[in-house]
Amino acid sequence: MPRVTAIPAGANEVEGKFAELRLITARIHHTVALGTTIACQSRVGVGGKSTMRTVADSLVLVANVRSANVLADRPFRLLRPGTVVRVLAVGSTSTVRARLYVGAVLFIDENLVNLRATAPEEDKDIVLQPTKTPGGEIILTFISPTADTVRWKVDILP
Repeated sequence: MPRVTAIPAGANEVEGKFAELRLITARIHHTVALGTTIACQSRVGVGGKSTMRTVADSLVLVANVRSANVLADRPFRLLRPGTVVRVLAVGSTSTVRARLYVGAVLFIDENLVNLRATAPEEDKDIVLQPTKTPGGEIILTFISPTADTVRWKVDILP
């Protein structure tokens, strides 16, 4: 059971909030050449130990052409063995399919993603449940027979 300590009188507000909270969420927004925003989020526990990383973005698909790896040149694309990964995705039509490799292992093979006009929802749009991986590079691609937009999110738990 965690030990709770009192915050000494006169401690500044930042120290007091840090002592009260277990997790601090740091958000980093990177702007890419096309003007889209990639949200990268890392939750850091007390003591600086990372507990979860998230990479999310959207992508416009050309009809009948497989996308490049959406995680190429992104933070957190290389995993250690035993890392747990969860993938969420939604498409603007019901014909978007996802494929995911981690290292040389195929985890998702042409699975349909949900039809939704908003960002993926935590409990409804999971394409891959949290799964332990062998480590290596994450390769996530999408394909659709029609021009389409896909919004995706990858959660990485070390």
